[in-house]
Amino acid sequence: MESNAAKCNHKQRQIMWLAIFLMTHIDNIMPNADNDFANLTNLAYLYVIAMGSNRRHRIHGLPRQVLVRAMQRLNEGPTKIVRQSSIIESLPIGPSQRSYANNAIILASNLQPLEMLDWLKNMESEFGTRHRRRWTSRTLDLDIILWREAFCAADLSWCSPSLTIPHCHMRERDFVLGPVSQIAGSWRDPISGLRIRQLHHRLKKPLSKS
Repeated sequence: MESNAAKCNHKQRQIMWLAIFLMTHIDNIMPNADNDFANLTNLAYLYVIAMGSNRRHRIHGLPRQVLVRAMQRLNEGPTKIVRQSSIIESLPIGPSQRSYANNAIILASNLQPLEMLDWLKNMESEFGTRHRRRWTSRTLDLDIILWREAFCAADLSWCSPSLTIPHCHMRERDFVLGPVSQIAGSWRDPISGLRIRQLHHRLKKPLSKS
């Protein structure tokens, strides 16, 4: 006889499969062809990560190629990419004069938020990023934008001295909301209650004249 715990785990895996299928097909977004969905059924959390690069890497090449290689590396560790946006180009913020390549991904993982932060910072260091000043040129920049449990649709918040989720600047950055709306437009900002596509629409909507 199958135990109640085994039945529950089996049901959870079925739900996760369904959730992944719906996530990768909603809004006409196609799943990555090389994703092994069977490896995702035991991963507890989903994270939206904003990616950026505006420095050439001596091995991987131009910023766009840096993002492609970084996504490959993220699939080799304790995280798996569920969805990815297109790569766009954006103007720099602050003293940097180099344009950025930007995109966004949804990662599935068992890592807790602070563990995810450490994993992403280690990845940045692997690509040669040194965090000396804000908004300087970066070979690779990885920011946690949103977070939720994989088995429910509730978007969660997190606040600690080293990490705030949702990302405190996401609502004012088109280069973040644009790619994120491609892959997680139905996710909600737990602070404002608005969906990501609504935040993006508001950001791009011109101010009305009084």
